[in-house]
Amino acid sequence: KANERSLFNEAVIERHIATAMDGATPASRRTRRANLRFVARALDLPQRAEPAPIARDGPAAPYSCEEIEAYFALARCQVPRRRRAMESMLCLGLGAGLDGMDMRYVTGHHVLSRSGGLVVVVEGARARVVPVLNRYQEMLCVCAAFSGVRNMVGGIAPTRKNVTTPVLARLSGGVGLKRLSVSRMRSTWLAEQLEDLGVPALLRAAGLKYSQRLFDLALSLPDIEEAELVLLLGGSS
Repeated sequence: KANERSLFNEAVIERHIATAMDGATPASRRTRRANLRFVARALDLPQRAEPAPIARDGPAAPYSCEEIEAYFALARCQVPRRRRAMESMLCLGLGAGLDGMDMRYVTGHHVLSRSGGLVVVVEGARARVVPVLNRYQEMLCVCAAFSGVRNMVGGIAPTRKNVTTPVLARLSGGVGLKRLSVSRMRSTWLAEQLEDLGVPALLRAAGLKYSQRLFDLALSLPDIEEAELVLLLGGSS
């Protein structure tokens, strides 16, 4: 019991996070600290209410046009099923900003032409309709027709985990290319939308360094119609 209390002492936990996990991602360090502090609380050990914060990761870097073209070129080198799965992933990530959690629900029947453009109907915890950027629409339609009722990014059930990993693990070629990152694809889409909507200019004009105030205000505004959303987010055909 005494050894346990010594091992889960707050100072020991913080030393472990700072030294033994040096080089680990901030997310991993926060998770480890939370788990160790949970055990310490179970042992009734004293803890500060708010430990020193661990810096959060910044947003993933957007892809350049050259990088995007290289990934599409890699997709074209694959056998048909792997090619369509990777192209689906690229179009859904870069063209609609979907992440891995969103992609697990998308079948070919979730890609629809309506409201003046092409949209993806996303199911799951963050159900929504997302317009697809115009330059990705043609390829996504081809991929959707190929998939039909099947999941566009591999697998057979929406409960599957890490949906993108099996697709990327089976790719051949692409020497010199880093592994495709879903978070970077989503950042690429978000960065393009922010620029097109004029958000950086608005922040500068309002004298705001961060967008939290705008985010809070936006939540109080009424939703717009789907056709307006398609026009606003570059999804019109």
